[in-house]
Amino acid sequence: HLHYCEAKFCPDHYHTTMTTETLSSSPKCVSSFILERGDKDDNISSVDHFLKELPSALQKRKIEAINPGASNDPVSMLLGRTQLSEKEWKDYALFDETRAYTRNLIATDNETYTLLLLCWNPGKESPIHDHPCDGCWLKVFRGSVRECRYDTNLQCVSDETFHEGQLGYIYDSMGYHKVGNPSKCEGAVTLHLYAPPILHCRIWRCEDPKSEEIS
Repeated sequence: HLHYCEAKFCPDHYHTTMTTETLSSSPKCVSSFILERGDKDDNISSVDHFLKELPSALQKRKIEAINPGASNDPVSMLLGRTQLSEKEWKDYALFDETRAYTRNLIATDNETYTLLLLCWNPGKESPIHDHPCDGCWLKVFRGSVRECRYDTNLQCVSDETFHEGQLGYIYDSMGYHKVGNPSKCEGAVTLHLYAPPILHCRIWRCEDPKSEEIS
């Protein structure tokens, strides 16, 4: 049996503990969806540059009703061009050995997007969760992450691992999932974009057959 509850979704430095593990929301890995890096001059090499171009990509996607990960998805294209060195993101990479993973806020406008850096401790994973927003994207900056995706009956329908530089996405019509770090000795770092920001998400756990709602 699976235990279901609702929890607030917020970065850890604004974190209010709702369950025994922190929550995450991470995209669906699609192994065939790996964008070419393109010309070096076209790459985005700083957080400031990415944030400058993000609003127009989000607006275009909304106006044209483009699904995350579609061949013409401007957000996926933008993330594909984003090649940040560790120097660019290391100040946001805050690990906490007492948690499975941490969510570290990079930027948000509190209306159209939230950009987070997630740091995964070795061998740790999120609970199964949904994505109550229009789209979620992920890019691996260090290590690898494993994703198990579930249908609405909570039956596992895929088990994927993706690696540094790969880009993924998810939205609720694709199902639910859990994400974790398969390595037993090395941490993983992933960039997550949520549009619009997630305030709440649902999670399911295996250790308690009772259901409860937490807000």
